[in-house]
Amino acid sequence: MLGLLASPLAHAASDAGTAKKPPGKKAGKDAGKQGKGAPAKGAPAKSAGVWSYSRDAEAFMLQYRVPGDPAPVLVATCRPGAGLFQVVAEISPAKAQTGDPVRLVLSNGKVAVEFAASVFPSVSEGKQAVEAQVRLDPKMVALFKAADQLRIAVPGTNTLLPLAGAQARVPDFEKGCLRARIISDKPSEASAN
Repeated sequence: MLGLLASPLAHAASDAGTAKKPPGKKAGKDAGKQGKGAPAKGAPAKSAGVWSYSRDAEAFMLQYRVPGDPAPVLVATCRPGAGLFQVVAEISPAKAQTGDPVRLVLSNGKVAVEFAASVFPSVSEGKQAVEAQVRLDPKMVALFKAADQLRIAVPGTNTLLPLAGAQARVPDFEKGCLRARIISDKPSEASAN
């Protein structure tokens, strides 16, 4: 299990999606409250949202937003210079309060990553979000590749996001995330003397 390294992101204001129950899994009491019109068992998640990619001098970001919602459902940010990967998901863990630690699992059927995350208030009224930050690893980017859906799960609820719209953006995200580290691991000449 990967450990929690940081507190919630200040820029975690993105879109929210519809909770959907994956086939053969119980989502808990609160999952049914999150999404109306969930697909039938086994049906892929509908593409109600939009995947986008952006970058700045230090970070590369892939996010899933539903137009009109005040916060994104998912924001994945990698900072290769610092060697960090951060994920923020708008999903309300059952019975969790702000600041509580929770287990967050992202999976696509082929790759699964478990995070130690913490809960914080969402910008969407009455909702919560979770955030985790871990060491950057190629497995983090693999979550968004070669699969139909991404499952976001916390105790008591889960959400499925369609990955078809992400596939055009993942190569740029991967290239940015997995490039050579910006900050050198070698000591500088000045500090060596």
